[in-house]
Amino acid sequence: MTRGGAVAARRAHNPKVVGSNPTPATTEVACPHAASFSFLGFLDLKAEMPPAPIAPAILERIRRGNRRARLIQPGDVIVVAVSGGADSLCLLQALFDLRDELGVQLHVAHLDHLLRGAESMAAAYFVRDLARAMELPFHLAHIDVGGYRREHRLSLEEAARQVRYGFLDNVARRAGAAAVAVGHTASDQTETVLLHLLRGTGLTGLRGMPDSSELRLPDGREVHVVRPLLSVWRDECLAFCEERGLRPQIDASNLDLSYTRNRIRLELLPTLRQYNPRIEEGLLRLTSAAGAAIEIIEEAVDEVWDSVAEPKPSYVVLHRARLRSLKPALQSHIVLRAIDHLLGDLREIAAIHVEDVLAALDKTSGVQLSLPRQLVLTLEYDRAILGFADDADCPLPSLDGPCQLPFPGELDIAGWHVSGRVESFDAAGRAPSRDRWTADLDADRAGTELAVRSRRPGDRFQPLGMAQMKSVQDFMVDAKIPRSWRARVPIVESAQQIVWLAGWRIDERVKVGPATRQVLHVEFSPRYDE
Repeated sequence: MTRGGAVAARRAHNPKVVGSNPTPATTEVACPHAASFSFLGFLDLKAEMPPAPIAPAILERIRRGNRRARLIQPGDVIVVAVSGGADSLCLLQALFDLRDELGVQLHVAHLDHLLRGAESMAAAYFVRDLARAMELPFHLAHIDVGGYRREHRLSLEEAARQVRYGFLDNVARRAGAAAVAVGHTASDQTETVLLHLLRGTGLTGLRGMPDSSELRLPDGREVHVVRPLLSVWRDECLAFCEERGLRPQIDASNLDLSYTRNRIRLELLPTLRQYNPRIEEGLLRLTSAAGAAIEIIEEAVDEVWDSVAEPKPSYVVLHRARLRSLKPALQSHIVLRAIDHLLGDLREIAAIHVEDVLAALDKTSGVQLSLPRQLVLTLEYDRAILGFADDADCPLPSLDGPCQLPFPGELDIAGWHVSGRVESFDAAGRAPSRDRWTADLDADRAGTELAVRSRRPGDRFQPLGMAQMKSVQDFMVDAKIPRSWRARVPIVESAQQIVWLAGWRIDERVKVGPATRQVLHVEFSPRYDE
């Protein structure tokens, strides 16, 4: 079916109300004596009339938010995460109402966490039936979140979050979706800001949840998430569902006070309303002000980032003196950007952690600082390396590059001191080196125009003693080089080929042999000088 035909088909099937026990969006009541009502009686009648429908206002807010943040584009496929609660039902019905106007295709996704027995199953069937009534593709998974939690030693909330977004990402990939839409509301936003405040946030935490974000999963995948309901309150979602005849499923865990967020919603916010009945609106204004301030700071960070930080796949190099020369606000946000580069988000990162990093920059080399989520800051002579805890035992300094090696001569590269010289070959008088960080290469085959760098995807070489080429990745696995070390192994290359994985193996094609006339002697040593 063509896109025009698909749109026409959807328009032909465009129920105004979807759900069990539907009711009209508006109701007209005939009054035979309307003309005889006095002006005062008319005012009394108006006072008794029901409030205006909430649905048009919510749809208009979603339109405005989409125009401002460009969350959804014409032609997009959107996966809507639907738990069965009021917020997600409001999101699904609203996007369904706007689907032709926005030019999008919708898929419905529901995850059964296997935590609530028959209640969980009933919610899954409810969402399935709703998707069928809307004639939308439906995706369902049953995953043992409790088992995942025990296996990975996580809190139940974090385990559910990882499993949920992993499932949504799988659905999005199969559907070719541009984004996953979730039902976070203005009420969720205020609770999030209070949660950040309780944990000691800085300015970034006051911004709350953005309209869209890239959520990084533990395996490195990123999920593009959009939040169209951030301008809609939770009680408005309930009113919307009531108007549209939708019956939200009840999740008893939302009343469990063992969860911090539930205590904020059920205990803290009611107390704060005694001091300010409009506290939630004030918190939303705070998020807006914080977001505006952060935009300005981030522009300043963009200007100095390349001179202060060097992001790598598994670590970030921070130049200590350059970072310390900046204003405190810039220093803090550079550290936050470095953390976000590695983790994909700033969950569990509080202002105190950023302060600890900045304080550590004034300490001597060799000092390490442990941070949440397995992050470690390691101080070197003029740099600080922000990486993961399993890198802490790595004996190899961090490696920058690529960098040309002088022959003959000496060079300091990041944490390495490299020296090289060319010598005449004396087969009888030369014994092979036993030092793994020293290599003798055939100078004619290797050449003297060499560079050193870290590994790249697709790297291949012919390890000494082998007749065939092999990928560097496979060699490192077979050589049992720890995963966290691999980005730090120096790779020496000529213009034609890799000639040495320093510390492990030279290339067969540049080995010293009977025909060798000159030897290229290369030596690496870690540099820990002050």
